[in-house]
Amino acid sequence: MGSEAAVDRAEVEAQVLASLGAGDFSGAAGQIVRGFGAELYGWLSAVLGPSDAADVFGAFEEELLRSLPSFRAETSARSWSYLIAKSCARKHARSELRRRLRMTPLDNHSSVLERATPSASSNQASTLDRLRQFRAALPQDDQDLLILRVDRGFSFNEIASILLGEQATAPQLERESARLRKRLEAIRKAARVELGA
Repeated sequence: MGSEAAVDRAEVEAQVLASLGAGDFSGAAGQIVRGFGAELYGWLSAVLGPSDAADVFGAFEEELLRSLPSFRAETSARSWSYLIAKSCARKHARSELRRRLRMTPLDNHSSVLERATPSASSNQASTLDRLRQFRAALPQDDQDLLILRVDRGFSFNEIASILLGEQATAPQLERESARLRKRLEAIRKAARVELGA
C-alpha cells in the first residue's frame, strides 16, 4: 500500500510539472487538488478542526492558483502545497483569534487546565486520552511537526522545506532538518515523562 501511495504521488508530481511546463496553471492546480486535496483537507481538519477546514481549504485553493506561476519546483508540489495550506491556516487562526478576542471578555476565556476531560473505562483509553491532551497542549509548531512527520510521513527535509519555504538555501534546510529531528526527540521524551512510560 505504501508503494501505491508513492507511485500515485510521483504520477501527480509529473502531471503537475507537465501542466506547468505547458503554462496550464489551472490544470496544475486541479491536479494538485485532486492528487493531494484529501490529505491536505485532513491535515487542515486536524490543525483547525473540521468546522474551519472547509473555509481554509477554499482559501488554499485560491492561493494555490494565484501562487502557481511562482512555483520553481525546487521542492515537490506536495510539500509546496502544504506550505501554502500552512500559511492559509495560520492566517485563519490569527483572524479567528482576533475575532474571538474582540467578541469575548477576557474573564470568559477558559484555560486548558479547566477543561473537563472524559472519563476512561480502561488504561488504554486513559493513556490515549492523556496523549491527545499532551499533543493538544503543545505549541502549534510542535503539533505541525507531529502531524507532518508522524501522521503524514514527510521526511525531515520536506518538513524543513514546508516550514522555511522555497527561498531557503541547502545549508538552511540542513540545519532546520537537524533541529526538527532534535525537537521531535524532545517531544517524544516529554511524552514518555508525561505518560509515565
